[in-house]
Order: sequence, then structure tokens, then C-alpha cells
Amino acid sequence: WQAINWVEFANPLTSEGYDFYVVWIFVGVAIIGCSLGVAIWVGWCFKKHSFPVVWPVMLLRLVLNTAVFLFYISCFSVFSAAFNCNWFMEGKGEIQTHNSTEVVDLRFRLHHFPEIECLVVPHIAHGIVAFIACGVFT
Repeated sequence: WQAINWVEFANPLTSEGYDFYVVWIFVGVAIIGCSLGVAIWVGWCFKKHSFPVVWPVMLLRLVLNTAVFLFYISCFSVFSAAFNCNWFMEGKGEIQTHNSTEVVDLRFRLHHFPEIECLVVPHIAHGIVAFIACGVFT
């Protein structure tokens, strides 16, 4: 398992901290947005039967083959980790705060970041963005 663990993108991204992970959610959203823009442009060029340049088609093919076919589960897990909120978990656990350790109820807290509550701003916005990205990516 350790030999192929590098394929799971969410593990190294979440191990670096919450802010780092949120940045990568928005990097993924930007990549999806750019890919959609290029796909719309390529579709428009097909409709007009005119391709002024071919590199966007090659770029779109590269991104789709890499992200969708090769690393689909890994890319999807990066977005889905944002709303993996221990919805049905019961029990208390320790979380590390700034200078102390607190015992809290782990329900509605992120699985990878138990110090972050899922239904509190700003994470609820990040979760909604990640949920929409999951839908678009799928």
C-alpha cells in the first residue's frame, strides 16, 4: 500500500494544514474553470469549423486524460474531504487549539481537521465550493 499511497492526493494535502488544503481546493476549482473555458472554446471552434490554434485542444486532452482518467478518485477525494464531516459519529475527542488541548464532540467536525467545524463560516463556504466542484468534476 505504501508503494502506491502517493496516488491519494488528499493525504499529503491535508497533512500540511487546513489553510494549505483550502488553497489547493481553490487551485483545483481554477483548473476546472479553465478547463471548462477551453472546452467551451473548442466546442465553439468545432461549430464554426475553424481552429486558429490547436494547442488548446492538446491542453484540454492532456488535462482530461490526467485528471479524469488517471487520477479521478484522487482528484475527487481532494474535493470530497472538504465535506467529510463525521456526520453520524458520536463521541468526544481531543483537539489541539492554540496553546492547549480541548475535549470536544467530534460530530460535525472535519475528519482530517477535527479543530474545524463544518457548519461554521468560513468552512461552510469552502465546503459548498468543494461540493459544487465535485459535481462539475464528475
